[in-house]
Amino acid sequence: NVRHRDNGGEGQLSDMVGSTIPFARTPEERATSGDPRPSVVERYADLASYQGQVRTAAENFVADRLMLAGDVDRSVANATNLWNLVMG
Repeated sequence: NVRHRDNGGEGQLSDMVGSTIPFARTPEERATSGDPRPSVVERYADLASYQGQVRTAAENFVADRLMLAGDVDRSVANATNLWNLVMG
């Protein structure tokens, strides 16, 4: 969550736990908001592409012993829920 200017520290994260600043959905939304980060549709061709990249990242975490193999499917499901929330 980003701090409000009235509280001081404008633009700084107020708490790292549970904070998310989602990517813009489209290049048009990104341009309107001034967000320099590529939008969701600039990053991923579609939901299947996103899910594939999430699965690959999770499997890499398993290989590096940073995640349990049994958590890979759950991670993909959580990412899919986030996609549906952001992309509608």
